[in-house]
Amino acid sequence: MSKIAVKIRGIYSTALSRLFLYHRFSVASPSPFTVNRSDLYEKLPQSDRLAVEIVDREDRQGIMVTGGFDERYIVVDLIRNSFMDVICRTVTDNGIDRIELEFPYLTKTSLDGLRRVVVPTVNHHHRLRIINFREVDRTEREHLADHPEKQDEISRHLSERLIWNIYERGKCLKIEHVKMNGTVIFLSEGEIVECNRAERTLLLRRSRAGGGSTYDGLNIPKQQGDYAMTTVREGDFSYHHRYFRHDGEAVGSYFNINTPIECYPDKLRYVDLEVDVVRWPGGAAKIIDEDILDRHVRRGFLGTELQKKAQRTARELCAALSKSGIGKWKVGNGKSKFVIREP
Repeated sequence: MSKIAVKIRGIYSTALSRLFLYHRFSVASPSPFTVNRSDLYEKLPQSDRLAVEIVDREDRQGIMVTGGFDERYIVVDLIRNSFMDVICRTVTDNGIDRIELEFPYLTKTSLDGLRRVVVPTVNHHHRLRIINFREVDRTEREHLADHPEKQDEISRHLSERLIWNIYERGKCLKIEHVKMNGTVIFLSEGEIVECNRAERTLLLRRSRAGGGSTYDGLNIPKQQGDYAMTTVREGDFSYHHRYFRHDGEAVGSYFNINTPIECYPDKLRYVDLEVDVVRWPGGAAKIIDEDILDRHVRRGFLGTELQKKAQRTARELCAALSKSGIGKWKVGNGKSKFVIREP
């Protein structure tokens, strides 16, 4: 393993270099930006040959890995074993086989921590850098470097400037629903009804298409004028849709199980883990599509640790809803929270 040399470019290069060096890989042709980080550069060994190359995905939500078959999979296995919610896909581009790794919320957070060992790094660095790399670099250089003891405060203010201060009542957000195979489905946009910046929660109202189709898992027909109230908390493994008729009659509830939700200025993003929980008004809750999750594990999209987390999340939700009643989003006195109430 120590013979493998990895060349890394992109926003994850410092964090991944730290990971590979810790596991005795070589980092080949480090970028000037990486070399200038003296704490990291001192540990960069000389490499005999280049075996694997890593670059950012175009959307910077992860990386593309190319190289020799065996070496490539050794590198990928190290990354997958290091971070629970990595999603792995094999792609062929212009006759070249590549492995695509998606880095959801928890992986980005762990990479933030690895980077912080080398250089001052704000919380949520990699996600915020996707949004505005110049502002992140400036904040770390001009503020965090001189005041590391204020990391949480500086990070919070940066996150608010780039994301949460943009969330105003009436603003519409896209919901980027990413499937295991990489297909992106945009759900109907949600209009912000309530935003709690302190708790990182949102309540959205979403219009629903009527006629000719049914609600997933509930097998209840949609009607013209239906709408959904969607509750979201940044970093949660699930979020909640409550469906209503035009007159406010409850249709049912749907809990989507996913990698932890990431908030961006114009959208919410996650990878769908397929297994979900539904509940009918006044009725029992039910877990659906667990077999699809199992198939994705067998196909290698995700590891067993993330599978178990998704299953555990679904079962805990189902048990709570069956026992205590349907969930409700309470809004008042400037605070929002999800609670369980009797139907």
